[in-house]
Amino acid sequence: MNIIWKKLNSGVAFTSLTPEALEKIALARSYLPLVERRADIQVARDDADARLQPIREAIKTARDELANAIKAVRAPNDMDEEQAKRAINAQIAALIAQCEDLITPLNAQAEPLTQLLQEAETNLRCIAFHDEIKASIGLDSYEHYLVLLSRAQGQAAHDLASGRQRRQEVIDWQCVAHDIEVPATRRYREAWRWTTPDPIIDIDQDEARRCVMREVRARRNADLAALDEPQQQAKDAGDTAAFDAIEAQKQALRDLPVDAADAVNDCVNLAELDRVTFDQIKQKP
Repeated sequence: MNIIWKKLNSGVAFTSLTPEALEKIALARSYLPLVERRADIQVARDDADARLQPIREAIKTARDELANAIKAVRAPNDMDEEQAKRAINAQIAALIAQCEDLITPLNAQAEPLTQLLQEAETNLRCIAFHDEIKASIGLDSYEHYLVLLSRAQGQAAHDLASGRQRRQEVIDWQCVAHDIEVPATRRYREAWRWTTPDPIIDIDQDEARRCVMREVRARRNADLAALDEPQQQAKDAGDTAAFDAIEAQKQALRDLPVDAADAVNDCVNLAELDRVTFDQIKQKP
């Protein structure tokens, strides 16, 4: 979960926080009492699960035995069809009642344990949320962010009272690095990542692949649009051969992203990805 956004501009890196991000930080901080009881909660969860296991197995066994008993129900041979149906239904009802008599006390035993298990699992999910937020921030203290949160909440209250609507805005910027070396090409601009204290921009290869696919689709869409007018002219003129030839070109363009995706996914590094272009894919037989 990326709640601190990193921005690169003219070789300077900034981190930014939005009110939404600060709300998440405040929520995570509210789970600190649970975090302090992490070990006890885990033990309670494991204990409830262990105590529930034999009860679940007993309930499953009772239901399996009921199913097998129902399959074995037969009516006496000396009954007519209507009598046989009533006899079978009566036997099945009796079997179900016997099963319910067995399962009802088991469910009663399971209910408080199930509640304990659900509560423990909910608490563990809250702890996991806290850990994820804390890891994404990379800091042990939330105090600075809570000050910003208070500021954001105060502004939100003022806007609400005045009837003013404000778009989601960044409310805090912090310069964290200078003189970062920017890659020579901006082809993968959306894939730039600043992930270390060093003044180096990394390129996320998965996002770089998506950059190439967006580039291919944009070029493909432009070529498709350029063929619309001549195809319409061929149609108006009744030139079936020209119309079909243009349609074949269009279909090749529609299929092109599939070939591009195969080529992009085959690339193991940026050097190979650099060679994947719209023109190169288009020229493939």
